[in-house]
Amino acid sequence: MLDRWPTALRVLGLPLPVRVGSAATPAARALAARLERSRRLTADALGLGFVVDVHPLGEALEVCLLAPRGRRIDCVQGRAPRTPATKRP
Repeated sequence: MLDRWPTALRVLGLPLPVRVGSAATPAARALAARLERSRRLTADALGLGFVVDVHPLGEALEVCLLAPRGRRIDCVQGRAPRTPATKRP
């Protein structure tokens, strides 16, 4: 259903059951933590739902949504925010 009507859950006000995973970089972990707090996502304790994977892609971060059986649905890339320790003077 989501491939034909990707906004269905948002229109119905339902959160998507997901497991959020990330690479071990500070930026990826920080973004994963923010995604876990999103009202549009809900924790999938049984491991039967979708997977949101956050990982570095060069200087950016990539977030991918995977179907329950591992098929990649879509990915988006964005510039990783600078942390206070990495800000330039």
